[in-house]
Amino acid sequence: MKYIVGVITVGICILAIACGDSGKKVRSTPGANAGRNGIPNLNNSNQNLSTSKKNELSYSYNGTDCKTNQQQFTSKEELCKGLQNSKLNNNCALENRKLHFQRSCPNQEFQEHEE
Repeated sequence: MKYIVGVITVGICILAIACGDSGKKVRSTPGANAGRNGIPNLNNSNQNLSTSKKNELSYSYNGTDCKTNQQQFTSKEELCKGLQNSKLNNNCALENRKLHFQRSCPNQEFQEHEE
């Protein structure tokens, strides 16, 4: 019984991840020193702190019919504001931006706006 519940739970999770909010296919383009899934590659001994910091404050999401273009910020606060700005991001990659916001802006609530 536990096995069946586990299989159903995994299936629901996969289905939820596969279904996007806007129906647009979006591909993340992480920074140059990023590893798998846009997470910085900490195993690279040549990576310096300033490069790592720069990659944490930038993103680019490109889909088949929309692009956020490369967004670069000078502070974590500006990054959090930028991720919520639909006009800045060309109304693109809402789900990706929400996930990035959750990782980068803890204890804050995502509120999309045009500004």
